[in-house]
Amino acid sequence: FNPVELFFLAYASLIHDIGNIFGREGHEKRAKDIIKDFPFNNDSIKRISILIAKAHGGKGDPIKTLSSNIPYSNLPVKCQEIASIIRFADECAEGEQRCFSYGLEKNLINNSISETHHMYSKVTNVFIDVSSIKLNYHISLDYFKSLEELTNFLKFLFSRINKMNKERIYCGQYSTIIAQYSSIDVSIEFATDPLEHAFNNITFSLNNMSMLQCTSDPADSDKYISEIIEDKIITKFYQ
Repeated sequence: FNPVELFFLAYASLIHDIGNIFGREGHEKRAKDIIKDFPFNNDSIKRISILIAKAHGGKGDPIKTLSSNIPYSNLPVKCQEIASIIRFADECAEGEQRCFSYGLEKNLINNSISETHHMYSKVTNVFIDVSSIKLNYHISLDYFKSLEELTNFLKFLFSRINKMNKERIYCGQYSTIIAQYSSIDVSIEFATDPLEHAFNNITFSLNNMSMLQCTSDPADSDKYISEIIEDKIITKFYQ
């Protein structure tokens, strides 16, 4: 990256979620409503940053709508590459730092969808290795009141794994940096207590071949969820 590209990478990263002030729905399109009033007069910086930030969300192929190179200050700005990095980094930005743990513990989160997202953050750890993304989940059974509640959460968890893999492949089409990550390596640990060592650990990897073999569910979630809920320790825990 040249210095100007590093600037736009940093600036677009800072403002990409600013539209959330208006609500989650369509937030990637709302950055303009705020940035236009920022107290500096460089419209080129605002315009290019908004274009890049807007591509971090939305359906279809939003990165394709960007110019591959936009000139700024006598240097090219690889907007598609920058947008791809921000989009995939956003997908990988999970972990307990995003979880309202106190709210989960005290039942202060009223929205069930939001509660599931916070629980997902609580059990997730991400490590970006040289050529792969490492996903580790440490799930304590006492986080869930019933086997049904655990099962529903696992369905959500596997949907997130599949989504990350799709984003890896999608963003890799526009970024040589993202393309170097050839797989997502998953480890799902189960314990009876959050501070206890895992009694069960399921591991698998998703790569480009897994998408070709099973486009609807490359993580093979039904198979793994069935194996998990039939585990003797888990079934006994919820009896």
